Amino acid sequence: MKVRVRTLGACEGGTPRVSSSFDKAQAKAITRESDKLKIFFASGVDQLAALIVDERVELEEEIRALRSLAILARLEVLKANVEREEVEKAFDMVYSSRQKKKEKEKIAELRWEKALIRDDLARSQGEDD
Repeated sequence: MKVRVRTLGACEGGTPRVSSSFDKAQAKAITRESDKLKIFFASGVDQLAALIVDERVELEEEIRALRSLAILARLEVLKANVEREEVEKAFDMVYSSRQKKKEKEKIAELRWEKALIRDDLARSQGEDD
């Protein structure tokens, strides 16, 4: 028995093109090959899906790693800010202690001058007597 197979497309004049006739054995062979191709493509799709899943897992791991790095970077910034604040406080303490020392020295100088002026006054009053 012969089977006529139509192919897609049209020839001149708009009538459907008809290919040569196949017998049933050839039609079964074509069907088997078609089934093999379907299986092949299905396995290819499965492999592609597996690759996509693997790629997704890798991307998720990279995202986790990047998030960890971002957290570490933020911690480093916070640590640097705390260290900067500590340095500023230490500087302020040193500066204020230097200022206090300078003020004490100035007060000591003024007391010394005051004592000298008193001595001079006492001498001048002693000479006047």
